[in-house]
Amino acid sequence: MKILYDALEAPCASDNGHIALSVPRLRLKGNPSAIASDIVEKFQLNDYILLAMADGPFVNFFLNHIHLA
Repeated sequence: MKILYDALEAPCASDNGHIALSVPRLRLKGNPSAIASDIVEKFQLNDYILLAMADGPFVNFFLNHIHLA
């Protein structure tokens, strides 16, 4: 769980979402960009996360501020 937490970061630009997951920091075998795309494909959106988007080796998450307030 610590590895996952350490892989989360604030994106440099606001158009890249609210939270970014840096796939290379997960230390998984395989192509980080392909893994990011796979994560997005399998991710189930919910009331708190409106959108998950792959951007190279990152997964950018867009949060629903209404539910988080």
